[in-house]
Amino acid sequence: MGLLKGRIMAHKLTIEPQSVQETMFLPVWGRAKYSHLYPELLDDPIAEEIIGKIDYDFSKVEKGFDENSGIGWLVRARNFDDAIKEYIKKYPEATIINMGAGLDTTFFRVDNGKIAWYDLDLPDAIDFRKKLIPETSRSECIAKSAFDVSWFDDLDYEEEKGIYIIAGGFFYYFEEPEIRRLVSSMAESFPDGGLIFDAISKAGLWFTNRMVKKTGNTGAEVHFSLGNPLKRISGWSGNIEVAEWYPYWHGVKRDPRWSKNTIFKMNFCDWFKMAKFVQLRFIK
Repeated sequence: MGLLKGRIMAHKLTIEPQSVQETMFLPVWGRAKYSHLYPELLDDPIAEEIIGKIDYDFSKVEKGFDENSGIGWLVRARNFDDAIKEYIKKYPEATIINMGAGLDTTFFRVDNGKIAWYDLDLPDAIDFRKKLIPETSRSECIAKSAFDVSWFDDLDYEEEKGIYIIAGGFFYYFEEPEIRRLVSSMAESFPDGGLIFDAISKAGLWFTNRMVKKTGNTGAEVHFSLGNPLKRISGWSGNIEVAEWYPYWHGVKRDPRWSKNTIFKMNFCDWFKMAKFVQLRFIK
C-alpha cells in the first residue's frame, strides 16, 4: 500500500504546458523514474505515486533530460537526506525548512517522528502541492516567497532545538544579491542553524540552460552560478561559515549499468567542479 494511498485525490490532474505546475514536475518525475531503476541510490515510492496521479505526456521530458540528469536528481535528494539525518542526530527535534519545496518528498524519507517540517513555496505552488501531498501533524506548508522573510515568524522554532534549511535546485533561478540578502538574514535570525544547497559554475550554467531549452520550458532557465564557495560566500556575512563543499558526484559509485556517456559526464562535471553541494553553518 502506498504511503499516500487514501490521502491523495482520486482523479488524475491535468497539467497545462508552460505552467508553474509543469516545472514542478521535472524533479519529481526524475526521482520517480530513476529511483525505480536505482533504488540503492534513493528509494522514493511517493514520487512514483504522485506521477501516477498525473494526466500528462512525459515523453517530451524524456527527450530533454538524459540518464545523467535523472540520476542527478537522485544524488541531490540523497545528499540532502544525508545532511538532514546527520543534523538531527544532534538535534532530533529540529525545525527543518524545505525552501522552494514544489513537490518534494524529503520529509517522508527522513522523518524521525520528532522533527517539525515546513515546506515553503509560492502560493500557487503550495495550492498545487496540497492537492497531491497532504500536510501532516508535523509537516506544514508556508505559502510565501522565500525572499519575503516574514516567513521567519511563521515557524514554531526554538533555538535550542536547532534549525536546518534545504534549498534543492532553488538558488539557480535568482541573482546573487538577493540570495546573499536572504542567506544573511537567515544566518542572523537562526544562530547555530545550517543550510545545504546545490550550485553550478558558469560553465554549468551554460550547459544547464542549453538542456532546459530542449524541453521547451523557457521559464526554467537558471541565473546563479558559484565557483569557489570559500571565496564567494565568506564575504556575504560574518554570521556565515562554509562548513563543507564538495563536487556533485563525489562519493557516487559508478554503476556498470549506466552508459559510458553518463559516466563521462559525471567525471567531467567533477573534474571541472561544474556542480557542487555547499553546506553552511550559521554562527553568532
